[in-house]
Formats: sequence, C-alpha cells, structure tokens
Amino acid sequence: MFAVLLIAYFLFNIKILPKEKVAPYEWALLVFWFISLLTVFWSPNKFLTLALNLVILLSFVTFFILRRAFSAGKSETVIKIIVWLGVLTSLFAFWQFVGDLAGWSQQITGLANLYVKNVFSFPRVQSTFFEPSFFANFLLVPLYLSTYLVIKNRKAWDFATLVIIGTAFFLTLSRGGLISLAVSLVFGMVLILKWHKKYQKNILNVFISLIVAFLISIFAIYLGAGANGVESYFGQAKNSTDVVSAEKSDEFNPTRGYTVRVALKNSLTHPFGVGTGVFGTLPEFTSVREVAGNQRQTVNSIYPEILVETGFLGLIVFLVFIYLFLKDLIIRSKKSLLITFLAVAAIAIFIQFLSFSTYYLLYIWVFLAFAMSILRLCVDQQ
Repeated sequence: MFAVLLIAYFLFNIKILPKEKVAPYEWALLVFWFISLLTVFWSPNKFLTLALNLVILLSFVTFFILRRAFSAGKSETVIKIIVWLGVLTSLFAFWQFVGDLAGWSQQITGLANLYVKNVFSFPRVQSTFFEPSFFANFLLVPLYLSTYLVIKNRKAWDFATLVIIGTAFFLTLSRGGLISLAVSLVFGMVLILKWHKKYQKNILNVFISLIVAFLISIFAIYLGAGANGVESYFGQAKNSTDVVSAEKSDEFNPTRGYTVRVALKNSLTHPFGVGTGVFGTLPEFTSVREVAGNQRQTVNSIYPEILVETGFLGLIVFLVFIYLFLKDLIIRSKKSLLITFLAVAAIAIFIQFLSFSTYYLLYIWVFLAFAMSILRLCVDQQ
C-alpha cells in the first residue's frame, strides 16, 4: 500500500501525470475514506477495520492516478481491451457451463460449490470471479461499451461481442444484475432519443442482440437441464437466493432481507458506525460465526452496509460522491455518445450496489477513472 502511495507521489512530481485540481467528487471520496478510517477507534476488530481501509485506499488511489493517466490516443485502445476482457471471461464462463453439465470436476470448471448444477439444476457461471453477481457487475462495463460500438459502427463483430457478453451475463442469474441492466438500459435509450437522434435507428439493433443473447442462454439451459432447468431459471430469477425475503431468513441462514434489517436496526444504536468490515461481528450473527468459522458476514447490499459500518455521515458522503460523479457524466452526455454509455454503465453499477457486497473491487474504480478521464478529454477538446 505504501509502495502504491509512493509511486503515485513520484508520478505526479516528475510530471508523468498532470497536476490537476482535485475534483469535487474526489474530495468526497477522501472525506468518506477519512470517516471510514476513524471507525478504527471504536471497531471491535481494529486490525480488520484498518486492513480494509488500506484496501479501500488502494482502490481510491488507483482511481486518482488512472483518471489522470488516460489520454485521447489511448481511449479507443482501452475500449477494445475492456470489450476483449468481457469476451474472454464470457468464453471461460461458457467453459464452466458446458463442463459442469458434462460432469467435469470443479477443479477443471472452476465453479464454486454453490453454483454447480446440483444446486439450481444448471450451473450459474462465475468465470474468474468470486461469485456470479461479481461477474455480472463486471460484465456491465464491456456490455455497455459493446452496445456503444453497435450503435456507432454497426459492424458484425460488434454485434457478436454484444451477444457473447450478453449470453454470459444472463447465465449468471444475478437478479441485481438483471434489474440494473433493465433500468439503466431504459435510461440510456432515453438519453439517446433526447440527445443523439442520429443514432435512433440503431437502437433496435441493441435490443435484437440482447434478445438473441437471452434466447441463447435459455436454449442452452434447456439443452443441458431440460424444461425443469428453464423453470428453475425463471423461478430463481424471481426468488433468487441473492434476494430471498426476510421471512425465509434467520440467524442460521442470513439472507439479504434479514441482514438489511439487522443493519438498519444497528445503525440507530450506532449512528457513527460499528466499524468498517465488522458487520459480521454483531451479536445477531453469533450462530453464523459458530457454523461458518472465519467467513466474514456482509449485508449483501452496499448502501445499508456503509450505513451500519461508517454511520449516517459516511453514507451521506458516499451518496454525495455518486451524485457529483453522475452529474458530471450526465451533463456532458449531450456532447458525446461514448460519455452517454459510460454514464449508463456507471448508473448500472451503482444500481447493482443495492444487491452487492463490496464497493472496493479494483475493476470498478479502474472503469470509473476511465469514464472521468474521457469526460475530461471531451471538456478539453471543447
């Protein structure tokens, strides 16, 4: 961590990176991190809280550096890299899907115990990520960049990449991902109809590609698991284990409904937070700790998790960061189709935070930095 900070200081002082003013949303991030760091003083597990704050700082420093590092000449290259990463991770997800249905071992497929066909009657793909929801969250970025390329270029390869990435996305069966895609996609189409009318005729191509991807995923499930698999898919999409109701939850089987209620209740008795990363040490999870050992319990919803761990002030400052970040992107969406889709992808990520457990994953901050660097370049050109 200290090496990263030292490198950042070195880069700025030898003028490899431009010395820009700290943006308002960057100030919000710094204040949020300081609030999170303060929780070390009253955290029941000070080492864990301090360690997580160093990880959070690494993510934020990466964001600060990369936001200034991308240049106009690199933007198209970065887009291609992100799309290719989406394609490659999707292809590995297909390997997992086919391999698990064929009876290959988990050492070969890389699927965790919770996502093999024995659980849902078909495998939920996670690719190289810890769980399907993380993979779905990652795919939102290459998916929307592929959408941008489909609308802008209308090339066969762009259609193919969108179908490949979309198929893998639907096979994750991440309800939070599906909801965030649906809401953000509608928002993105509204922006195009309002500000980029010359691309209106290409919107249909996007919906056709996504419908094809969805049909391929359902057909693959049908081939591998039959009608029961398809029924299970739609049943789980409606009542996913990611979002099981609180009534089906208890202290031995904490689902999101239960953990959110625990978080909200404890935020009232701990207005300054219980400490970053220590939500699972609350008395309500004593039984879970006895069964699961050292496995860390999270709220599985970032906003109430920030509330209970860093307090009301921490959540307010984090929401201020999101507001300032999205405001800059959306305002500039009028001038650039690319910025429009970067804004839509960011909105999708922040929506999925409602059913997500970690906001300090490095790829999230790399993408957010890329989005704001494109915005800066657009402003400079104007």
